[in-house]
Amino acid sequence: MKKLVQFLSVMVITGAAIAQGVPNADIPELKIDQSTLDMVDAKFASDPSALTVSEWYNHARAFEQNVAGALTYSVRFMSFDTNARWVFHDDEIVSIGSQLVGQSFDPKDSTYLGLSPLLSQHNDYMVDSINFLRFYIRNLDSTMVGGVMTEVVDTMVVQYFTTPNDGIGRAGLLVTTGINVLAYPNRDNLNYTTMVNSKAVKTIKVPLRTEDADSVTYNGAESSFIGSLVDLPVGVQVNATGTAATSNNFAYTVHFKQMVPVAEGDTMINISLAAEEIYKKNNMFGVRTGSASGISQENSTILRYNNAIFTFSWLRFGQTQNGWKSYIGGNAYPSAQQWDNFIKITSTSVSTNLLDELSGIKVYPNPSNAGTDANVSFASLSAGSAVVTITDINGRVAQSMNTELSAGNNTVVVPVSNLMAGVYFVNVTANGSKTSTKLMISK
Repeated sequence: MKKLVQFLSVMVITGAAIAQGVPNADIPELKIDQSTLDMVDAKFASDPSALTVSEWYNHARAFEQNVAGALTYSVRFMSFDTNARWVFHDDEIVSIGSQLVGQSFDPKDSTYLGLSPLLSQHNDYMVDSINFLRFYIRNLDSTMVGGVMTEVVDTMVVQYFTTPNDGIGRAGLLVTTGINVLAYPNRDNLNYTTMVNSKAVKTIKVPLRTEDADSVTYNGAESSFIGSLVDLPVGVQVNATGTAATSNNFAYTVHFKQMVPVAEGDTMINISLAAEEIYKKNNMFGVRTGSASGISQENSTILRYNNAIFTFSWLRFGQTQNGWKSYIGGNAYPSAQQWDNFIKITSTSVSTNLLDELSGIKVYPNPSNAGTDANVSFASLSAGSAVVTITDINGRVAQSMNTELSAGNNTVVVPVSNLMAGVYFVNVTANGSKTSTKLMISK
């Protein structure tokens, strides 16, 4: 493990150069018990063909299926204080650098194709609920308060954010511009003492008591964490503005506040082979996150505003590093960091007219053979000009062309003879609307 720590320290420098100077986000792999994962998969198994305006969205799963392939998942533990440590399986002490996790959500993202229905910039919706795996490990059930032994009650703090709507101006969600096309809560309104952002449209606090504890089977490097599913009603209305890039976006964050403050050197988790006892006991809270090896979506046109949100120790108290402050988007890293969480929304305003100016996009033949052309068919509500682009899985434009549309059905022949075999996205943009589909090119 000491060699590994030295290697990671080198990776910090390398990752910083690639990802706008941010420290590497990799964490030691901590195994999740399979029964926990089976529980989640059973609950959220869905029929991709069942289009509905009431649906679950999971960006990590969509990113995995349509962009990156299988992610490397682990438990990411968080602590309110930056002093927290864990003892790894060979007695090496590792800092816990995460203080907050969150998700920025854009229902217009073509990454959801085939998994969840795409809305347009014209669609209002209600965020009904959120779900995610929680790993709440209790090492401390009671403490002395005023000379009385008292039950330890920790707190999970959840905050919700929306983009501008109904002319009321910015409600809290900040969408960056330029090279870092990522979204996260307004960074200037995070209170570094409380970890609460004043621009949230709603804040809830969930007490965590002895009966809420999850468990861990300690077996050194094979230690397995058994989690539970957090199911929270949200009830936040997101109103569309019609602005394609930033309309009807949503975000939420989660952080963990221990009742007993963490002192320097306090240990939360100990999976050491040599000593199973945890010293300086305190409680711990984690979530399931994944990493996409070598795939960054920092400049992506297809993953613009869907990204995980993190606050690390190097941003915990208002530090600014290479332009990042308070939060950083998981897609900023050379190996994109994702949070495995579900967001359920309901939209009652979806109709043919509202869903999009463009609809019914199909590409044929699909898969297409390298060296042939692709036919892109779609319907347009009105005549006008359109731009057809083909992007690779990293959001880079591989082909682009302008075309004139007629009202009704349209077919555009797109040359793809210069494209290598792989997965691409075909995007048609016209009259402030966009529709997308996936294209496979074989050898």
